[in-house]
Amino acid sequence: MIALIYGRRCGTSTLTAALSSEGVPLRGPLDTAPMATNPEGHYENIEARVLNFQILRKYGVASNMGGEIPPQPMRALSEWIDEHPKPFVIKNPNCAWTFPVWQTSTNRPFIGVWCRRDVEQQAQSLTKYGMTLEDARVAVQRYEEAAQRMSDMIPHIVVDVSDVDRVEKVKRFLQEHQIGV
Repeated sequence: MIALIYGRRCGTSTLTAALSSEGVPLRGPLDTAPMATNPEGHYENIEARVLNFQILRKYGVASNMGGEIPPQPMRALSEWIDEHPKPFVIKNPNCAWTFPVWQTSTNRPFIGVWCRRDVEQQAQSLTKYGMTLEDARVAVQRYEEAAQRMSDMIPHIVVDVSDVDRVEKVKRFLQEHQIGV
C-alpha cells in the first residue's frame, strides 16, 4: 500500500509534518529545510520529487500548469517503489500529474489524501512565485482536474486546510488501509 498526499498550496506540508510527528510512516529522505515560500519545509520525499520531475520533463509537462501524461511504466520508479516493501506515505503535489506513471509502475495499491483549499486562495498563493493571478487561476483549475482524475481511480479522503481535525481524520483513514502509526 502506498498513500499519496497531494494538493497544491493547501497545507500539505503542514499536514505531512504533523503526521510525521505522530509517527506516520513517511518514506524518507524528507526535505525539511526551511524556504522563503515554505518556512517549515516541504516534508516531501526528495527521491520521489526527483522521479516526478523526471516524468514531467520526459513528457514536456510543466509542474505549474500540468498536462497529459500517458500511463507508461518507468523502471526507475518501479525500482524505487520496490526498495521499500512496507506500506508508506509520501507527499508530493506533482503526483496528481504523474499518477498514470505511478499506477503503471507497480502492482501495489494506492490510496490518496487530497488536501483542499478555496481555489481563489490557492491562486493568490501561487502569485508569490511570479505568476499572474489569471495564470494562477488557470493553473489551479488544471491541477484540480488532474487531482480529481487521480482521486476517481483510488480510495481517498478529502481534507480542507481549515479543518482542525484533519490530522486525526487522515490518521484514521491511513489506519483503515493498514498504514498505521
